Amino acid sequence: EEPPKGGGRGPGVRNERHGVSRREGVKENITIKIKQKPPSVQVGDSVALIPEGSQRNLSSCRWFRGDRDRFFEIVEFMPFNNSVDYKEAYSGRESIDLYCELHIRNLSLWDSNFYRIEKITSNNTREAGETALLVQGKESGRVSLSPFPPNLLLLWGLGLMRIAQEMRAGEPCKSPPQVPFLVIAHARPPF
Repeated sequence: EEPPKGGGRGPGVRNERHGVSRREGVKENITIKIKQKPPSVQVGDSVALIPEGSQRNLSSCRWFRGDRDRFFEIVEFMPFNNSVDYKEAYSGRESIDLYCELHIRNLSLWDSNFYRIEKITSNNTREAGETALLVQGKESGRVSLSPFPPNLLLLWGLGLMRIAQEMRAGEPCKSPPQVPFLVIAHARPPF
């Protein structure tokens, strides 16, 4: 499904390093915080990114996602005429409210990213902030820190211990050293 295409970019100069425009005539830059509600999310959940700062007298607010070196615009909201302009990073699951909160529904692992907001007030103050969103996978019945099943690692470890004991005792190695490695090479990861 193709996301809706945004219209024009409006006034400003494009900053290619960050993919963010800088509006001309901005008098002051203020850094704001962004709260995430709920604080932790999983695949399939919804999240709200709630910016601090001005909620009144806003000329525009714009949300971006990216990797800190380059951001891509999701949406621009202009409260004075209640218009919403969806941009290139819009996936169809984002919405913005009157307070410039970004809501994302049906989260996927691909939504894990940095998010940035830029708000311009009617007195030409620029408020901007960034936050990281981490979407966790749904929990399964088993937790493992390794891509290999726990019993395979145990067998591999026991095999290495047996080889080491045989070598310390001066006995000829009954277990070929490559056996534990062959077991791992034939193991199928659980994903």
